[in-house]
Amino acid sequence: MGFDTVAHKPKCAREPLAKKPENTMNKPGSTGAAPRRFAVWLILLAAGGTFALTMGTRQALGLFLGSLNTATDLGLGSISLAFAFGPLWWGLAQPFAGAIADKYGAGASSW
Repeated sequence: MGFDTVAHKPKCAREPLAKKPENTMNKPGSTGAAPRRFAVWLILLAAGGTFALTMGTRQALGLFLGSLNTATDLGLGSISLAFAFGPLWWGLAQPFAGAIADKYGAGASSW
């Protein structure tokens, strides 16, 4: 009788491990990576568009400074301060508007 090393091992050590599923996301010909890549570009495009729109509204206010200054004689400092209060109050109101939206719904917070 020969010495069998397999017979002396515990049963769990003799069983083969479960085969792990292969990652097909980065293999050529797989379709898993294309939708994900498209979603990433779509999110980046939407974020860039939103950033461009909000920067445009902030930067365009300077175009009206001269006309407002000549029409009202308030001065550039007063008009700029008034323009600065808009985003300030908007930022300060966000937590309260969010709390109203959470409690009563989005329609109630957009008054």
